[in-house]
Amino acid sequence: MSPFSAPPDLPQDLADVLSVLVDLPFAALEPGLVAAALGTRPDAVADALPRLATAGLLRPHPFAEGLWVFPDGRRVSPLPARRTDPTEQLDRLRRAVAWWLASLVAAERQLAPWHRPVASAPRWDHSPVQPLAFGSCELARTWAVAQEGSVIAVIAAAALRWDHVAWRATLAASRTLWRVRPEPGVQLLCANWAVPAVRDGGSRQEVRAVLLARSGAARQVGKYSDACDDADAALYSAEEDGDERHRGDALHALGSALLAAGRADRARERFTEALAVREEVGDERAVALTRLLIGLCHQDMASPERALAELDAAGAMLTRAEDVFGQARALAHIARIRAGLGSRDREEALAGFERAAGLFAAVRADPWRARCLTWWATTLPAAQREAAMELLIEATGLFGDAFHTDRATATGALAAHAKRRP
Repeated sequence: MSPFSAPPDLPQDLADVLSVLVDLPFAALEPGLVAAALGTRPDAVADALPRLATAGLLRPHPFAEGLWVFPDGRRVSPLPARRTDPTEQLDRLRRAVAWWLASLVAAERQLAPWHRPVASAPRWDHSPVQPLAFGSCELARTWAVAQEGSVIAVIAAAALRWDHVAWRATLAASRTLWRVRPEPGVQLLCANWAVPAVRDGGSRQEVRAVLLARSGAARQVGKYSDACDDADAALYSAEEDGDERHRGDALHALGSALLAAGRADRARERFTEALAVREEVGDERAVALTRLLIGLCHQDMASPERALAELDAAGAMLTRAEDVFGQARALAHIARIRAGLGSRDREEALAGFERAAGLFAAVRADPWRARCLTWWATTLPAAQREAAMELLIEATGLFGDAFHTDRATATGALAAHAKRRP
């Protein structure tokens, strides 16, 4: 990013705000972020960003209303007289990152209300400014997509001065962005930075949480051995501390990695252990998620009836827990199994895919909706070629340009359907 100089006759109040902006690593700028950095109220700086845009030093964000960016990817050079004391600069960065993290968690709760926050007791003491409140999934989604360019920059800015705010911010960012940009590499990159950071300054419980996050990210990109190693490390630590909740989480993560690696027999053993622990802890949603994956183990082991029994039970529990996303996953997998049982179950399978796809749409789980539409399309009889192609076109659109292994399945199925004569 090539810098350019601000005009020397810039009004004092704008020069003060600009001196803060040039020290922040964020790609998208907004009054709350600037106010958090300065330790003031958002209304005190609300007109500063539009005025800087009028001066040609900023421009409106291309698609997110109320956000601003530096023009043409260039960053303004700070005026020599405005250089900030390093201690104050670090305090401003921490306050800004704390506000950004709180807003990411708010977006995550809107986009995926069934999901646990990244930190059980996040501390916002670095920032006096209230985080953003999103009134709809669409507002949260638009804001989250606009933050994509900030994630790596925030990691780089905090690389040599990690604290609890910085590592939580990167994990929250990776998970929130996963909702809107299904690119697993970003999640793994964030987790790789966070693990050594939290090991230096976090509690043992926090270390386990980050190891489990990295295990999940490694599994998503096919690094199954790494995923198992991190889950094993978290399991050993939880057993040392007698932390049963994390012990169940680690066993579940280990089973997930083994299942993804094609080791359904070993995965079922770990899931069975995880199920016992989670039942003892009393977390019904966690129990349901483990039972769901036990069902997938039975599916991989060619036991469809046992798979359906586990998935039916998991779906009922997830419905009671009001986990719409989890319920949709159970329905989609049930439909997929029924689709493989033959024509006798096809109509029931098609109805299940339709219902699951609707639930995925309701919670804006685009990658999962796309996966479900692909399964639905490939279950339709040959006579419904046009309907299948419509579903596959929608699926590829939902995957977008992001790398996703299931996107190749959808595009391949679409190409195959296109070659068939009507």
